[in-house]
Amino acid sequence: MKNLVVYLVIIGSLCGCAAGLQPYPAAGGLFSDGQNLWEIRIDRGGSQLFAGLLALDLKGDALEAVLLDGTGIKLLEERVSASEGVENVAVLPAVRNKRLAPFLAEGLHRVFLAGGEGGEVCRHDGLFKLCFGEESRGHLVKLKRLGPFVLWSVDYFINNYDSVDVVDRARLASGWWSPSLNLKRSGAGPLNRD
Repeated sequence: MKNLVVYLVIIGSLCGCAAGLQPYPAAGGLFSDGQNLWEIRIDRGGSQLFAGLLALDLKGDALEAVLLDGTGIKLLEERVSASEGVENVAVLPAVRNKRLAPFLAEGLHRVFLAGGEGGEVCRHDGLFKLCFGEESRGHLVKLKRLGPFVLWSVDYFINNYDSVDVVDRARLASGWWSPSLNLKRSGAGPLNRD
């Protein structure tokens, strides 16, 4: 039985990665370096856990983030690097106890820094596959999978391909056990868009 499971995982990882995804050559240009303001919402099972603002400063393969609540109080400040290193600059005790800082750092890494380069739709990383491509006009998808199982996925929504900052919405889903992270560039319209 153990060999059967290993065999199925290997076969699943060798099979197609993300049916229907087309290469998106401008993957490196989804987010321009510099400062941006995003509206953020964290949900679990249809109920909202948090809503506020996220100030980001993208500098190549590093990201500085400041999370503000709805009244403008700074809840946390952290730096996230492409190598998944996180430095917490400032965290309020109430936020630290709710594990919001590590969740946000991991989510920002997946949305802004993880993979998506090159012309390939999928690339292997050991037993894992990281896939990135265009699912339909204005909808890009990035996902990490182990065989047939999707571990996490990011949906990117684009309204204006000619804009300097192409993506105006992003949604990270990390499975049923983890909350979803919804981001909308400030001033880009409604946060919910499917």
